[in-house]
Amino acid sequence: MNSCKLLNAAAVIARAGTDGESRLLIETGNTLVAAIAVCARDERIAAPITPAGWTEEVGAIVKGRFELIFDDETRTLDAGQAAAIDQDQPHVWRCVSDDGVLYRVALKALDNPQ
Repeated sequence: MNSCKLLNAAAVIARAGTDGESRLLIETGNTLVAAIAVCARDERIAAPITPAGWTEEVGAIVKGRFELIFDDETRTLDAGQAAAIDQDQPHVWRCVSDDGVLYRVALKALDNPQ
């Protein structure tokens, strides 16, 4: 059983910083999903990182500024800030700085055998 994987986020962020390309890295274990997105201005991330039945998503801004967009509300988050998003809540992340790095994580719900 491989329930923990090395995300190697520092290397992904460094590579994206030198070549200027956006990158998305997602690693899924048995109980945890972690994702790093390196984005340019106006890029959007709308895809959920987990299937239904997982706990809420937590997103943390590592670099830059992102908007967190819900149907009826938009919040702006800067580097060092984070937000917890309810399970199955539709949302979109949008980079509003020249470049940005977003870290997202979710855990499998304890009562979800999938």
